[in-house]
Amino acid sequence: MMFPLVRELAVDGIPVTVTCRVLNLCRQQYYRWLDEPVTDSQFGGEEACGTRSSSCVHGGGVRAGSRGEG
Repeated sequence: MMFPLVRELAVDGIPVTVTCRVLNLCRQQYYRWLDEPVTDSQFGGEEACGTRSSSCVHGGGVRAGSRGEG
């Protein structure tokens, strides 16, 4: 699970938004996890690692490499 890493990086001053974008994680799921942390086994193990899924709603952010391509 990557959410503990996101929390550690946030403590070191790296914005959660940036970390989630780089690791392709859903920021909303991170904040839900932060409110009620669960272990890998409770969450479903490696298969449910917290990566973005169709249930995660995003604000239509820009993807890497999409600027200037036409």
